[in-house]
Amino acid sequence: VGHSMGGMISQWVAVQWPDLISALVLVSPTPAGGVPISPEEVPFFEDLYDDPDQLIGMMLHRAPDPGALARTVKDAAQGSRQAFVSAFETWRTVGFADRLAELQVPTVVMGGEHEAPLTPELLQAAVVALIPGARFELLRGVAHYPQLEDPDTFTERLQRALGV
Repeated sequence: VGHSMGGMISQWVAVQWPDLISALVLVSPTPAGGVPISPEEVPFFEDLYDDPDQLIGMMLHRAPDPGALARTVKDAAQGSRQAFVSAFETWRTVGFADRLAELQVPTVVMGGEHEAPLTPELLQAAVVALIPGARFELLRGVAHYPQLEDPDTFTERLQRALGV
């Protein structure tokens, strides 16, 4: 199970070590071919390091539990600027989408109805369509953080996807 950049890492692990993976659940994953961001937008995203409240807040549609939001913002502020900028650069330029066709495990890709820039349409075209047999599940009423925005529904959908 991987969310956001963790979803991209999960895809990488699955293509690198397929014998270790029996199923894949990707939640608002960064596509293995990167996310199309124009060069003009790069400074805006890089500057979000200095404002973790805005970084997290702009990826929410529904107000989460204040305590969970505070923990998420605090966690986002823990990394170094260099790590943040490097992760963002990877988010934009990662390039192993051609390897997704190798995946042979049941795969569920979940995406928030109000997600941007990882819209449901982008996730379906850039992730689901590239993984044999993958299916997409739309998470209604949420954006990038369904585990914060609607934890009960998200947990139910995740458990169903995992078969538990």
